[in-house]
Amino acid sequence: MFDEKFIEEIAAASAKATAALVSEMLGRSNQTPKNRIRIDGVRGIAEYLTCSTATAQAMVNAGKFPVYRIGRKIFVFSDEVEAGIMEKKL
Repeated sequence: MFDEKFIEEIAAASAKATAALVSEMLGRSNQTPKNRIRIDGVRGIAEYLTCSTATAQAMVNAGKFPVYRIGRKIFVFSDEVEAGIMEKKL
């Protein structure tokens, strides 16, 4: 029905709008960090964190960082993953 590129564009726009709204509610600046990387799937998270997929899935399930979903697909942003992990360690 819709091509994958269109869905990805909608997802990116939605994530950006959601981040802007959350930042506004929290009183933070509305600028996206330059070093932000989109990471797709649990395997991508595991590769980024150099851990097993089971550990990455456990972190997703525990809510250590925000996870965005489109249907069954998930993605995260690197800056949010790093902030979530550092926040939970303290």
